[in-house]
Amino acid sequence: MMSGEDLFRIAPHPAHSQINSYGFRVALIRPGAPAHAQELRAFAARILRDMACDLEARGAVDLAHLKLHLDYGEGFLFGSLVGSARSEVELKGKDGADAEAFGLTVNAVVFGVEKAGVREAAEGAVERAVRAYNFRRDDMVNSSGER
Repeated sequence: MMSGEDLFRIAPHPAHSQINSYGFRVALIRPGAPAHAQELRAFAARILRDMACDLEARGAVDLAHLKLHLDYGEGFLFGSLVGSARSEVELKGKDGADAEAFGLTVNAVVFGVEKAGVREAAEGAVERAVRAYNFRRDDMVNSSGER
C-alpha cells in the first residue's frame, strides 16, 4: 500500500502533458443598443461552437471542457460544450433585463493543442462574436491577471 508521500513521487501520465487550458474575462459594452436575453444566448452559443471548431482545426483530440459565464444586471448565463465541435452546446441561466454592458468569462481545457493555440482559439472566437454582434470590448484580463 502506498503512503500519501509516495503518491507525490509518481510522475504524471505522459498523456497529461498534452492537456492545456486557458481562461480570461472581458467586459463588453454596446451603448445605446441593449442586448436582450435571446441575443446573449445566441452570442454565447456562437462563441462555444466557433471555439470548438477552431480547436479541432488545430488538432484537438478531445475538448475536455469549453465553458463560459456571462453576467449582466439581474441575469446570468452559463454555457458549456464537452467532447467535440459536434457536441451539443448547453446553455443555462436566468434571463435578465436588456443590457448595454456585461461580463464574459471563458475557459477552455483541451487535449492535443498547445497552450498558445488554445489561447488563440478562445480569444479569436470571442473577438469574432464581438464583431458580429456589434459589441465593444471594454477590457480583457486573462487567467494570469494580464491585460
